[in-house]
Amino acid sequence: MADDQDREAQALMRRRCRRAHIGLEGLRMGSRRRRRIAAVRRGLGVTLVSRLSLSLAEAARQLGISTAGSAQAVARAE
Repeated sequence: MADDQDREAQALMRRRCRRAHIGLEGLRMGSRRRRRIAAVRRGLGVTLVSRLSLSLAEAARQLGISTAGSAQAVARAE
């Protein structure tokens, strides 16, 4: 089950990065400098937690942010 979630998360992240014209490694680096990357990361955080049922900690690890940052993104989206 966890492997399926991980594969689906990776595929979703690749699609969103491709659509936004950013690199997957840029997304995972955790930088807040580029607004486009931050916006994609924020949207993915919410999607990974709500749609794929990943924990906040796992979503944060996938996106290169802190667990608190992941929790804040989900809270703002609600």
